[in-house]
Amino acid sequence: MPSLRKIFLFTALLLVAILFNILGFSYISYESDRNQEVEQAERLTTAQQVLLGQASRSVYVLSIHHSFSPAQHEEQVRKVRQLLQNLEDNRRKLQGIVSSIRLSFPLSPGMKQELAGTAGSRYDSLFSAYSAVVDDIPATKKPTQPNWVSSEHAYLSFLGTLTHQLRGMEDSIEKETYFVTKCVIISLILLVLFICFLVAPLVRQSYKNYQALQASLVEIRESESLLRTVIDSTHDFIYVKDREHRFRLVNKAMAAESGNTPEDFIGKTSLDFGLPPEIVFGDPRKGIRGLHEDNELVLSTGETISAPEERIVVGDRTKYVTSLKAPVRNSNGEVWGVLCHIHDITDRVMMEKKMVESESKYRCLFYENPFPMWVFDPMTLHFLEVNDKAVEHYGYSREEFAAMTILDIRLPEFRDKVKELVDTKKEGQTTYRQGQWTHIKKNGDEITVEITSHRFNYENRPVVLVQAQDITEKLRLEKALLEEKINHQRQIAKATIDIQERERNEIGRELHDNVNQILTSAKLQMEYTGSAADQDQIRGRCVKLINTAINEIRHLSRSLVPPTLNDVGLTSSIEDLLENLQYSETKFSFCRQNFDETGLEPGLGLTIFRILQELTTNVIRYSGASEAVIDLHRVNNVVHLRVTDNGKGFDPARQGKGIGFKNIINRADIYRGKVRVKSRPGQGCEVLVRFRLETPAAVPELCAVNLF
Repeated sequence: MPSLRKIFLFTALLLVAILFNILGFSYISYESDRNQEVEQAERLTTAQQVLLGQASRSVYVLSIHHSFSPAQHEEQVRKVRQLLQNLEDNRRKLQGIVSSIRLSFPLSPGMKQELAGTAGSRYDSLFSAYSAVVDDIPATKKPTQPNWVSSEHAYLSFLGTLTHQLRGMEDSIEKETYFVTKCVIISLILLVLFICFLVAPLVRQSYKNYQALQASLVEIRESESLLRTVIDSTHDFIYVKDREHRFRLVNKAMAAESGNTPEDFIGKTSLDFGLPPEIVFGDPRKGIRGLHEDNELVLSTGETISAPEERIVVGDRTKYVTSLKAPVRNSNGEVWGVLCHIHDITDRVMMEKKMVESESKYRCLFYENPFPMWVFDPMTLHFLEVNDKAVEHYGYSREEFAAMTILDIRLPEFRDKVKELVDTKKEGQTTYRQGQWTHIKKNGDEITVEITSHRFNYENRPVVLVQAQDITEKLRLEKALLEEKINHQRQIAKATIDIQERERNEIGRELHDNVNQILTSAKLQMEYTGSAADQDQIRGRCVKLINTAINEIRHLSRSLVPPTLNDVGLTSSIEDLLENLQYSETKFSFCRQNFDETGLEPGLGLTIFRILQELTTNVIRYSGASEAVIDLHRVNNVVHLRVTDNGKGFDPARQGKGIGFKNIINRADIYRGKVRVKSRPGQGCEVLVRFRLETPAAVPELCAVNLF
């Protein structure tokens, strides 16, 4: 067969194979879209069955509504309406998807009627039955038995049939897609084999040409490789320029530094890479020697020149280099170019600068440190350097420090321990604390200091840097603070004991002056027998006296331990307390403003109750008030207690530090409470106590009033 006919045949077969694969992929894509539509319809059918079950249960529960309250009935109706709406939405989606399935979907007229939900269908009957229960049964009507069971079973049967048909259609689509996919894969394999058969001769011929080319260029490559290896094996910059100052060769290090490749430099000048003209050509007015001047000198004289240190700009960075420029000659000995070798010494120069700056900074930190610091030799213990603060704090001059050792500022009994600590050093440890020591100033004063030391090398020998923080005043203040705290605790303990003694005296007086007298009267009545006719009268008097004693003891016990505080809460206990005070001369009123006891710490309620007991007692005994108002409210995490009376008042500066107010302040302080007293003679009194809780709690908006 002629070659032209072969090419034409191969091309035709290739086009047919490509066309077949395109059609196959199109068919697979089309079937995948159909399969997705069927799967979506199947998911909606399943969801419709689940919603139908939920609606059936909810409608049945609604139909037996006699156990519902009106609010519950309304909530149930809302829930059923939502489910019916979801059923209708899913039915419409399902109808739209089934009707849009490509190549049609095999549905009988009855199934299409059910899917459309037209009048007379099972879905329409079921939906109407559900709606009748929702719309026609009021909350007060007697429930009726469900009449939608048959319609529900019929519609469920329809959904099951539809699901079965959808699954069958899905299986059919998957089988067809699988068959076409296998055909496409086989066609692709044959196409690849055909292309390989067609391209193989071209590849063989190209390979032969490549081998021939490689054989002809091997000598050139070896020579170039040797030269490139030499110039690219170094991190220094190497380049060659001709007489027109164009680059003829550049090594990788120089190209990488400027962000280019060596090939980018060939045939270009330094100006092409953004170097300023004054750097390239020089500027005598600024004292800048240009790069071309050195090149021209080498080209004209044929001599090698070098520079020990130069500052150059590469890109946006400044570098320090040493350079050597040598002439490049041809076979006739004529100079045609310049070879430049640049060695980067930026790291060395910058390190030297950093060392100078670092030494300057550390000297500044050392000499101007606000704490006394010194450097000493761990072998001889002599001072090597001291800062200004050490000279000022200890009173010695620098010359005196230079003639001293670190033992001279220590107490004699601790000098051996200092030597031991200097000689002892943990492996790898350079910084450590040596605790608190006693030092001696030049004037003989003893001070307590906290030592921190650091070992390092200084002028090629190991030294120790020491920082001494004078904590003498700090320790004195801590001791004074501790004594103050102890005195405060003693005052609290004394106040507590005084309060306990006062309560015992009150209890003793109540028992002796009141209960004891009542019981004595009852005893005398019982001892006096009298005539038989007086026996019942005497017995009645005794019972009455004993009941009075019992009530007095109950009243006394309530004042000590309120029985309702742990049972019904703080507000009920306060109301019980005020009920017991209703016969006093002062009329108390209680405003709690929706007080919420949630989140109160254990014991805080009892503390508030005890403070209120103390305040009401003070109002009754000392104020002479006719009215008093107790206000208890809470704003977020703050509890406010306010007691206000219209009594005679007093001067808080003179009378506000009695044992009663101390007791209130101590009790409040236990739970981070603050007490404030506002009073003037003749203008009543107002006591405000505020407690801040650790955990904020949400409270009604009504509580955000009457803040102080």
